[in-house]
Amino acid sequence: MIKIITILFIASSLLMGGMINTQMDYSAFDNISDRQLAKMFAEQMTRELNVPVTIDSATTLLNIYSFGTTIVHQKQVNTDADVIKNWHHKLSFTSAMFQGETQAVCNAPLWRYFIFKRHITAQFNYIDQNYKPLFSYTIGVNECSK
Repeated sequence: MIKIITILFIASSLLMGGMINTQMDYSAFDNISDRQLAKMFAEQMTRELNVPVTIDSATTLLNIYSFGTTIVHQKQVNTDADVIKNWHHKLSFTSAMFQGETQAVCNAPLWRYFIFKRHITAQFNYIDQNYKPLFSYTIGVNECSK
Protein backbone atom coordinates (compact mmCIF):
# COMPACT_ATOMS: atom_id res chain seq x y z
CA MET A 1 0.00 0.00 0.00
CA ILE A 2 2.89 2.39 0.77
CA LYS A 3 4.26 1.81 -2.74
CA ILE A 4 0.89 2.74 -4.23
CA ILE A 5 0.75 5.94 -2.19
CA THR A 6 4.29 6.87 -3.23
CA ILE A 7 3.47 6.22 -6.88
CA LEU A 8 0.31 8.33 -6.55
CA PHE A 9 2.19 11.36 -5.26
CA ILE A 10 5.07 11.02 -7.65
CA ALA A 11 2.47 10.85 -10.39
CA SER A 12 0.76 13.93 -8.97
CA SER A 13 3.87 16.00 -9.45
CA LEU A 14 4.47 14.49 -12.89
CA LEU A 15 0.90 14.90 -14.10
CA MET A 16 1.37 18.63 -14.02
CA GLY A 17 4.61 18.14 -15.95
CA GLY A 18 3.28 19.95 -18.99
CA MET A 19 2.75 23.03 -16.85
CA ILE A 20 5.33 22.56 -14.12
CA ASN A 21 8.62 20.71 -13.90
CA THR A 22 11.62 20.80 -11.61
CA GLN A 23 13.47 23.16 -13.99
CA MET A 24 10.63 25.64 -14.16
CA ASP A 25 10.88 28.99 -12.49
CA TYR A 26 7.91 28.73 -10.14
CA SER A 27 7.69 32.52 -9.96
CA ALA A 28 5.29 32.22 -12.90
CA PHE A 29 2.70 31.40 -10.23
CA ASP A 30 3.42 34.50 -8.15
CA ASN A 31 0.39 36.31 -9.57
CA ILE A 32 -1.96 33.50 -8.56
CA SER A 33 -3.21 33.59 -4.99
CA ASP A 34 -2.37 30.64 -2.73
CA ARG A 35 -6.06 29.73 -2.52
CA GLN A 36 -6.50 29.84 -6.29
CA LEU A 37 -3.34 27.79 -6.86
CA ALA A 38 -4.55 25.13 -4.40
CA LYS A 39 -7.94 25.07 -6.13
CA MET A 40 -6.38 24.78 -9.59
CA PHE A 41 -4.08 21.94 -8.52
CA ALA A 42 -6.90 20.01 -6.81
CA GLU A 43 -9.13 20.35 -9.87
CA GLN A 44 -6.30 19.29 -12.19
CA MET A 45 -5.50 16.24 -10.07
CA THR A 46 -9.17 15.24 -9.93
CA ARG A 47 -9.39 15.36 -13.73
CA GLU A 48 -6.03 13.70 -14.43
CA LEU A 49 -6.56 10.85 -11.97
CA ASN A 50 -10.21 10.44 -13.00
CA VAL A 51 -11.29 10.47 -9.35
CA PRO A 52 -12.72 8.38 -7.77
CA VAL A 53 -9.93 5.89 -8.42
CA THR A 54 -9.04 2.57 -6.82
CA ILE A 55 -5.56 2.75 -5.32
CA ASP A 56 -5.33 -0.88 -4.20
CA SER A 57 -7.56 -3.73 -3.01
CA ALA A 58 -8.47 -1.83 0.16
CA THR A 59 -8.23 1.86 -0.69
CA THR A 60 -10.11 4.24 -2.98
CA LEU A 61 -9.28 7.88 -3.52
CA LEU A 62 -12.79 9.36 -3.45
CA ASN A 63 -12.11 13.04 -3.91
CA ILE A 64 -9.48 15.78 -4.10
CA TYR A 65 -10.55 19.31 -3.36
CA SER A 66 -9.19 22.49 -1.88
CA PHE A 67 -10.31 24.20 1.28
CA GLY A 68 -8.56 27.54 1.55
CA THR A 69 -4.88 26.76 1.12
CA THR A 70 -5.25 23.07 1.91
CA ILE A 71 -5.50 20.37 -0.74
CA VAL A 72 -7.67 17.65 0.77
CA HIS A 73 -7.47 13.99 -0.27
CA GLN A 74 -10.51 11.96 0.82
CA LYS A 75 -9.72 8.23 0.93
CA GLN A 76 -11.96 5.31 1.72
CA VAL A 77 -10.54 2.16 3.32
CA ASN A 78 -12.28 -1.21 3.21
CA THR A 79 -11.54 -2.27 6.78
CA ASP A 80 -12.71 -5.81 5.95
CA ALA A 81 -9.97 -6.30 3.32
CA ASP A 82 -7.31 -8.87 4.18
CA VAL A 83 -4.47 -6.37 3.73
CA ILE A 84 -6.04 -4.13 6.38
CA LYS A 85 -6.86 -6.99 8.76
CA ASN A 86 -3.13 -7.84 8.85
CA TRP A 87 -2.44 -4.56 10.68
CA HIS A 88 -2.59 -5.41 14.37
CA HIS A 89 -3.19 -1.89 15.56
CA LYS A 90 -4.93 1.07 14.00
CA LEU A 91 -2.10 3.28 15.24
CA SER A 92 0.55 1.34 13.29
CA PHE A 93 -1.58 1.54 10.12
CA THR A 94 -2.10 5.28 10.62
CA SER A 95 1.61 5.78 11.24
CA ALA A 96 2.54 3.83 8.11
CA MET A 97 0.17 5.90 5.96
CA PHE A 98 1.42 9.15 7.47
CA GLN A 99 5.08 8.22 6.94
CA GLY A 100 4.56 7.08 3.35
CA GLU A 101 2.50 10.07 2.33
CA THR A 102 4.79 12.51 4.13
CA GLN A 103 7.82 11.11 2.32
CA ALA A 104 6.06 11.25 -1.04
CA VAL A 105 4.72 14.79 -0.56
CA CYS A 106 7.88 16.25 0.98
CA ASN A 107 10.12 14.83 -1.77
CA ALA A 108 8.02 15.95 -4.75
CA PRO A 109 9.41 19.25 -6.16
CA LEU A 110 5.97 20.69 -6.88
CA TRP A 111 4.72 19.90 -3.40
CA ARG A 112 7.89 21.38 -1.86
CA TYR A 113 7.18 24.60 -3.75
CA PHE A 114 3.57 24.56 -2.55
CA ILE A 115 4.50 23.89 1.06
CA PHE A 116 7.57 26.07 1.54
CA LYS A 117 6.90 28.97 -0.83
CA ARG A 118 3.12 29.12 -0.94
CA HIS A 119 2.16 27.63 2.45
CA ILE A 120 -0.24 25.22 0.78
CA THR A 121 -0.71 22.06 2.83
CA ALA A 122 -1.83 18.52 2.02
CA GLN A 123 -4.53 16.96 4.15
CA PHE A 124 -5.53 13.30 4.13
CA ASN A 125 -8.90 12.18 5.48
CA TYR A 126 -9.55 8.45 5.78
CA ILE A 127 -13.02 6.98 6.13
CA ASP A 128 -14.26 3.40 6.23
CA GLN A 129 -16.64 1.74 3.80
CA ASN A 130 -19.57 3.12 5.84
CA TYR A 131 -18.17 6.68 5.59
CA LYS A 132 -17.22 6.69 9.27
CA PRO A 133 -14.08 8.82 9.87
CA LEU A 134 -11.01 6.71 10.68
CA PHE A 135 -8.18 9.24 10.91
CA SER A 136 -6.87 12.41 9.36
CA TYR A 137 -3.59 14.33 9.18
CA THR A 138 -2.05 17.34 7.49
CA ILE A 139 1.39 17.62 5.89
CA GLY A 140 2.96 21.05 5.83
CA VAL A 141 6.12 22.96 6.67
CA ASN A 142 6.68 21.25 10.03
CA GLU A 143 6.41 17.74 8.62
CA CYS A 144 8.63 18.47 5.61
CA SER A 145 11.28 20.26 7.69
CA LYS A 146 12.16 17.12 9.66
